Amino acid sequence: MKLKNDIPTIDIDGESIMVFAPDDDDSFRGMLRSNATARFIIDCLKDDTDEEGILKKLQDEFDGDEADMRDDIAMIVDNLRQVGALEE
Repeated sequence: MKLKNDIPTIDIDGESIMVFAPDDDDSFRGMLRSNATARFIIDCLKDDTDEEGILKKLQDEFDGDEADMRDDIAMIVDNLRQVGALEE
């Protein structure tokens, strides 16, 4: 899976923001704000990867409980799927 190229991700005042403005009328339009962990996961999705690959990178970068990390990854990936932000 990979983040679609046409979705810009920008940083404003320490927050990451993704802007959705698709051409079709049936897609989600708007902005999603994210924290540092979500931004890290989103950055991982700029390259083709899977949830296990993201987990390994998270564990290399942050200290934390593996189950919590898996939950965070699953939640963010699910949210991105719901708004049509992923290529799979």
